[in-house]
Amino acid sequence: MGFKFLVAGEKIELGAQSEGTAVRRLGPTVHSALIVEDYGTGGKHEATHRTMMVLKHFNDPALYGLILDDLVKYLEDWTPDYQHSAWLITGSPWQLGLAKVAEGLGNDAEPLIAAFRKCLARIDKDSTNKSHVACRESLQKAIANYEKKFGK
Repeated sequence: MGFKFLVAGEKIELGAQSEGTAVRRLGPTVHSALIVEDYGTGGKHEATHRTMMVLKHFNDPALYGLILDDLVKYLEDWTPDYQHSAWLITGSPWQLGLAKVAEGLGNDAEPLIAAFRKCLARIDKDSTNKSHVACRESLQKAIANYEKKFGK
């Protein structure tokens, strides 16, 4: 909420250049946030989710393009096995989700779409697990929408 106040509050206007700087500095936390050792494997996904919660407060979807490499790096070993990792694909009330981010990036989303294809291959196609199904459907839809607009 504090960051939301800074970004959307009446007292501070960051401007496009400052917003870009802030987003670029947050980018590495998508894939390399420091996590307490005992937090468990899901901690990585929760940390990324929290970064995405901050990024949601920037109104320009193109800003995600500034950290596209960071988003792709996060997805390199992504699996749908944690609540936050699933939300990072499908979205949640607190952040857009990467499927929505890809939509906002338009043709520039190609590296993200390529990463989505790899993520999709990591989900058991026969799994009926609710998170797996939701992620599979979100990834398939994002890939199909991109291919429909921009080709394979």
